[in-house]
Amino acid sequence: MENASKALLMAAGVLIAIMVLSMGVYLYTTIGTYVRESQARIEQQSLDKFNAQFYNYQSDENEVFSFQDVVTVANIAYENNCKYEFTTPEFNNNGRITNTEAMNEVLNSVGKSDYVQVSVTGYNADDERLVGGTINLEMYVGNSQVLANILKKNYKLNYKCTSIEINADTKKVCKISFKIIE
Repeated sequence: MENASKALLMAAGVLIAIMVLSMGVYLYTTIGTYVRESQARIEQQSLDKFNAQFYNYQSDENEVFSFQDVVTVANIAYENNCKYEFTTPEFNNNGRITNTEAMNEVLNSVGKSDYVQVSVTGYNADDERLVGGTINLEMYVGNSQVLANILKKNYKLNYKCTSIEINADTKKVCKISFKIIE
């Protein structure tokens, strides 16, 4: 009888240990799932917040924006591009980009990286060859002298957001395009 009661106590101890272990595994799995879901929600909120900065400019089809609004978008793009340490343009005394090969590589990565491009079509420029052309405004935001020259020629004009492109991999805005309204 004594051996049987000891065997029952040992069996009960083993069962309790298994229950405690099972409870630990269950809690570990549940907490892990909760943490992953929370991280996914935080990442989605961050993505939504980032994209909303650009979607605000495409909210109304007939909405008109000043050049200052377009520069604001370019500032947001410039800050993003600096955050991800993309090559920034270097300018000569005439305000022309001197590291064009490096900048072309960066522009070729649009849609494949976190780079954000702000394309403006129909702007006025000092260089007659560029009048009515397209400029990637995010490149010029970092140079206040060049930006001031662009602003001087375009601050009275109105623009319309023509498109917003999304990076298929990151789901972030990678390009926003504006066009002058005649």
